[in-house]
Amino acid sequence: GIQAVILDSALAVWQEGQNMRHCAATYIDACGRVEKVMVSFRPEGVGRGVATALFDMTSKKVVLSRLSGFANTLVGAEIGQWAYDCARQLQEQAAQIRGGEDIAQGN
Repeated sequence: GIQAVILDSALAVWQEGQNMRHCAATYIDACGRVEKVMVSFRPEGVGRGVATALFDMTSKKVVLSRLSGFANTLVGAEIGQWAYDCARQLQEQAAQIRGGEDIAQGN
């Protein structure tokens, strides 16, 4: 099985960039402001992911803005579906937490 791990700290985002050899660390500030949410898709029990997704949280609709495999390689359709499923779940959670308001604005 694959698990979706939300990267919830600057260190976690930086480590993802190091482990996956891509530019995840450039999004640390945006993730800290909750403008973006970064998720690592990983096989259960394995530290390094198979893909990293970046979601834009600045509007009422959660948008998948970037999806990269190891060293920025393209990912397959199955991983793409995981990312869209994750976006849907983030959307549902944001609506519950914020009552449907723009989560980046904190309303």
